[in-house]
Amino acid sequence: MQTKYIDLLPLYKKYIADTKSGKRFIKNNKKISPSTIKLQTYIYNHLVNFSTKQGFELKIIPANKLNKQSFKAQKKYWKEFFTKFCSYLYDEKKCSDNYVGMIIGRIKAFLHT
Repeated sequence: MQTKYIDLLPLYKKYIADTKSGKRFIKNNKKISPSTIKLQTYIYNHLVNFSTKQGFELKIIPANKLNKQSFKAQKKYWKEFFTKFCSYLYDEKKCSDNYVGMIIGRIKAFLHT
């Protein structure tokens, strides 16, 4: 059985579009602010630039489709991604610790949705 990968970038772009259109809300059913949407767009641009410059393919597999071995491989993949992405943000973009941490938190929140 071959595992089906989903490209992360088109999915993230749809996530931003859904946020802009009002399909996504914060916990108390309020619209997400324009500044948050702008930040999500910056994160998307960072991901595109990282993927292009580093040649790192951004892909996800739904967790419910993973066996134990595939789960370990995915865990290793995401650890490698976060390590390389943080290095990219620190070294090439000269981002601060707070900014990098905030970006990583937003990406993890996206992955949990």
